[in-house]
Amino acid sequence: MSALRQRPISRDPGSQRSGSRNNIPLYIFLICSLIGFAAVGVRLAIVQIRDAGMYKLLAEKQSQLRVTLHAERGMILDRNGHTIVTSVRAWSFGADPSQIQDARSVASVFSGVFGKPSADYIQKLSDHDERFVWLERGVDDKRAALLEKVTDPGLIRLHEPERKYEMPLAEQVIGNTNVDNEGIGGVELAYDSLLRGSDGFVVLDRDGLGRRRPDEGMPQLPPVAGENLVLTIDAMYQDIVESELTAGVERAQAEAGTAVMLDPHTGAILAMAETVSKEVRDSGAQQMAALRNRAVTDVFEPGSTFKIVSAAAALEENLVKPDERFYAENGAYHWQNCTITDAHPLGEITFADALAQSSNICFAKLSQRFRPPVFFKYLRDFGFGIPTGVDLPGEVRGSVRKPEDYTPTTQAFNAFGYGVTVTPLQLACAYAAIANGGILMKPYIVAERIGAGGKILMQSKPEEVRRVVSTGTASEMTALLCGVVEHGTGTLAQLTSMHVAGKTGTSQQVEGGEYSKSKYSASFAGYFPAENPQIVLLVVLDAPKNGYYGGSVSAPIFRAIASRVVSSQSFHNGAAAPSTIVCNQQEAENSAGAVLSAGNSSNVSYKNCTTAPMMKTLGGTAPDVRGMTVRRAEAVFASAGIRVRLLGSGIISREEPPAHEDSRAEWMLYGSIEEH
Repeated sequence: MSALRQRPISRDPGSQRSGSRNNIPLYIFLICSLIGFAAVGVRLAIVQIRDAGMYKLLAEKQSQLRVTLHAERGMILDRNGHTIVTSVRAWSFGADPSQIQDARSVASVFSGVFGKPSADYIQKLSDHDERFVWLERGVDDKRAALLEKVTDPGLIRLHEPERKYEMPLAEQVIGNTNVDNEGIGGVELAYDSLLRGSDGFVVLDRDGLGRRRPDEGMPQLPPVAGENLVLTIDAMYQDIVESELTAGVERAQAEAGTAVMLDPHTGAILAMAETVSKEVRDSGAQQMAALRNRAVTDVFEPGSTFKIVSAAAALEENLVKPDERFYAENGAYHWQNCTITDAHPLGEITFADALAQSSNICFAKLSQRFRPPVFFKYLRDFGFGIPTGVDLPGEVRGSVRKPEDYTPTTQAFNAFGYGVTVTPLQLACAYAAIANGGILMKPYIVAERIGAGGKILMQSKPEEVRRVVSTGTASEMTALLCGVVEHGTGTLAQLTSMHVAGKTGTSQQVEGGEYSKSKYSASFAGYFPAENPQIVLLVVLDAPKNGYYGGSVSAPIFRAIASRVVSSQSFHNGAAAPSTIVCNQQEAENSAGAVLSAGNSSNVSYKNCTTAPMMKTLGGTAPDVRGMTVRRAEAVFASAGIRVRLLGSGIISREEPPAHEDSRAEWMLYGSIEEH
């Protein structure tokens, strides 16, 4: 039994320690695993809980694309409501380069449709750092249809507003827009913030095929259309001015031409046109010249058209009388180490003839009667050297010297339009001040702003700048300017239907710091009907070659424009009233006789006259009311106790006595506008 007794098991401490050491890697692995799982859990918690919003946005950003929707720009209309500019919808094509599957195929199709190198499109489509690039914008329906076969999921199609010019008129005044529908010139730029409206946006999402498409469930903001603008421009007048100015520039072989037409009583711009010669239009280096609105951005030395300023100032200051005599030095006046010349040698003439014949010498002598501060005051009062404030971009102020900077000859040369620079608009406004009885008006181009639903948001009101000269001086100036057209240098501006008041101007241009002997500015400024001015018109030609005097190249353009204007429906529908002569009874009779002898009776009415001129017919004696408004004619006959019957409206074109003598018989008065 003792032999079978088991021995006690011996436990070696060394062996125990060896086994424990063999398990350490396992423990380390288990601990690291636990730490790793804990870290993943923490990271998952961070991603799924704390940063869930951020990653959601990132996912949306990768699958969604926000594209701006440009608002439809407001319309631009003329003063009679005719649409000049509007907006239409056109196709635009963009792409997400990261989603384009076959850039070369897409580029090839676009190249074939638009005629551009494929490389241009490939370059855009290869920029994978961009989420969105434009390929083409403003695509018409015909070309857009040719792109329907492009099914690449990275291509994006959008409908965008595009400017459409319904009437190709007043390009420099209207201006234009860029590819983003932003105004970059003219009215489009000056009123861009109102015309453009408010842009919206649309979010594009990928459809099942990975293509970008608008999704109604995605956030979007519809654009808000801009305001509509009603201009003071008359489309009919503008068309007349542009066509006659273009013909005149070509006829005179001038480099360019500018014309400005104003309503003298309000300052409203009725027409404003620029044109350049064919050579300038065809010159790549000069293409921008055709888009410049020279009426407000360019200055020139006006020459003799500026004489109205010194003449009106002298009359207002009682420094001269129309019949005062001057010696014109037979064409050459040596004074202050310079020689002042006239185009035509003249001897002793009246001041009225000095203006009619445009004598620089007589005006140089007249200028010496002014004290410099007084002379400078009238230059500024007429608006020279300061902006007119017209609501068009790019206006410059021109230049006139201050009295402290005068040289001994400054006033003399300023008096006949040298040594000063003016814009065509400034010069037109100065003539409008005389036509408006001596009051300078602020010019403007926008008459109304119209919002949604046709609501009128703003109506421009005529704004007086200042009184420049008295009504009496303005009337004297009108008489003197009529003399210029009737028997002076402006005879080629005469109209057969009414009197015109105006002045010619010719000035040498400065080249290389010296006055050129071959390059001139030729101008004619005037207004009509002279007795009651309704339209002021200035025509300026830049560097004419086929003649260079304002009276020979600019005055005929004035006449061509004015003739068509007075024959237009706009003129007879109230755009301009008939001529009015302010007179007493004897003056009315004298004026009527002079006008009737010239065949102009249809354009004359009488204001503040004791009676109208009388006419004798087989039916007896009655007031001659031809040329009056029907209301005025009716009042004249009523004051004479004669019964009348009116047919038509507008202006009285003819009158007929009754067929038999009877106190109850009626005279027939026929208006110029027949009623149907």
